[in-house]
Amino acid sequence: MPEDTRKLLIHPLRERMVALVMDRPLTAKEVALELGATVGNAHYHLQRLVAGGVLDSDDIPNATGGVDKRYRLAAAQAPAGLHPPQADLLDMSMDLWLSVAETGQLVNEIKALLYRWQSSHGEMRGRLQAVSVNVGLSRKPTS
Repeated sequence: MPEDTRKLLIHPLRERMVALVMDRPLTAKEVALELGATVGNAHYHLQRLVAGGVLDSDDIPNATGGVDKRYRLAAAQAPAGLHPPQADLLDMSMDLWLSVAETGQLVNEIKALLYRWQSSHGEMRGRLQAVSVNVGLSRKPTS
């Protein structure tokens, strides 16, 4: 896989986009809905993947007489280095009761942990596997 392609796919959102369009061509809106991203953000990253030769796009007429741009894996991209995400290595959810200060501390600790791992393991090399980490933290309504 060319170095430029590897750099494009280091971004976790782009990696997930490629995995999505391996099954069937999708519009930017469909990709955004599937990944929980904005359409603008999805479009931007899809265009970067097209420019890098990872994806191709086709204009397909839609039911309203307009045209939808659908993105698919480029013919030149053999799926050898591009695999859909595998089963989750870890899937956990928990509710915590934290003060505002504790919540801020938790957010900072999670960020520090992820940045530490990213800075020391952020490049493709050797026989490493790509791992996508997604962390969500939100306030629950109080009753």
